[in-house]
Amino acid sequence: AKSDLEVKKGAYLEYMRLLEDEAMITASNAAAGCLKLIQNHPEREPEITSRLLAMEGQIFLMKGEVSLECRNIVCGHLLELFDQYADSSKDKGSMVEFAMRCKGNSRRAVVRKAVSFLEKHGSDSI
Repeated sequence: AKSDLEVKKGAYLEYMRLLEDEAMITASNAAAGCLKLIQNHPEREPEITSRLLAMEGQIFLMKGEVSLECRNIVCGHLLELFDQYADSSKDKGSMVEFAMRCKGNSRRAVVRKAVSFLEKHGSDSI
């Protein structure tokens, strides 16, 4: 029989795999849940943040087709998520770099979120 720790680790890894789902809704919902994971397991914050940042380069499908717009929407969700814990993150610098890249996003809402993030957490506050 598996130990409690093995079961929890398996569930954690399974949850982290949801971040790589090709469906934007699934991946975004998993990303949103990561804040609770970070609050309950602060020692995992660097790994979780790294996995969240990797979503920027992910391919999302909408009705079987590659959707850059879905990726843009995910970037907006990530900015909102990072805003909630950037100041306590061990990788705030990477979040700021991500926000800088998002300033060039084709989706206006993402640009607004990036500017807002940088005003609060920008490079001068690393």
